[in-house]
Amino acid sequence: ALISCAADTEVMIFVLDPTQEQSCLRVGLASTFLMDVIGVITKIDLATEEQITRGKELLRLAGTDKVFEVSAVTGEGMDLLTEYLELV
Repeated sequence: ALISCAADTEVMIFVLDPTQEQSCLRVGLASTFLMDVIGVITKIDLATEEQITRGKELLRLAGTDKVFEVSAVTGEGMDLLTEYLELV
């Protein structure tokens, strides 16, 4: 279902909560899609540096083109993500 929904999008976003131990991301998952795939690490206000680093690595292994770090609570990183999305 995810792949059929992706046909109508310009960019796919993999969202990762680094405070969670488990993730559904798998190596090379981004190659399933024909558009740019970006990663968004959320809750950077709660996560440790180690958790954020692990999240970046998971998204890199999944094949994302770019990774953004954001906090919905503090707003940190949201401007960069918004700017990118406005360009695509």
